[in-house]
Amino acid sequence: MTDTEQEQEPKPPPSRLDEVLKNVESLPEWARPPFYGAFFVYALMAGRAILLLPLLAIGVLVKGPEFVLQALWVAIVGGLAGLAGGTAWSLARTAPRRVGRPGTYVKWWLAVAVYMATAFALLSRDEVDPRHHFALRDPVEWVIVVALSVLFGSILAGFELEARPKRRPPWAQRKQRVTSRVHPPAS
Repeated sequence: MTDTEQEQEPKPPPSRLDEVLKNVESLPEWARPPFYGAFFVYALMAGRAILLLPLLAIGVLVKGPEFVLQALWVAIVGGLAGLAGGTAWSLARTAPRRVGRPGTYVKWWLAVAVYMATAFALLSRDEVDPRHHFALRDPVEWVIVVALSVLFGSILAGFELEARPKRRPPWAQRKQRVTSRVHPPAS
């Protein structure tokens, strides 16, 4: 029996993840990073959520049912912060083209800083006046945001720079051109 005579196995139906990613890919290019940022945060949280279910049960026993609402609020804030960080990354993504390698670091520092500032602002609560929810009034909080943004932004920028193809030195490019004229590449 030849390959053409064999029946091809049917493809499995697309999963929910495939459908979500297909919908995000159908968005304009400038609108994709915020959704990928939110999706990335939720993907990180989903992996840990299974491990944290016993802690959630203990929290409900100790603090009562409102602990579930607090955990849900943290999940929502994580997604909103991911959306904000992805938007900042999207707005700053042209910086590496203009500035080069340092622009990649600035882009990631900005994205992480916006992510963290959003999370700080939404999660903090003034103990004296619970109606006041805006954070980052204390300079120490700003120092924390900047320090962690530089740390984690540098790590993410390093990953991006490592993933880029390496540019060959000019002498190697000249040698390739000369060699390809003498020995044309195989078709």
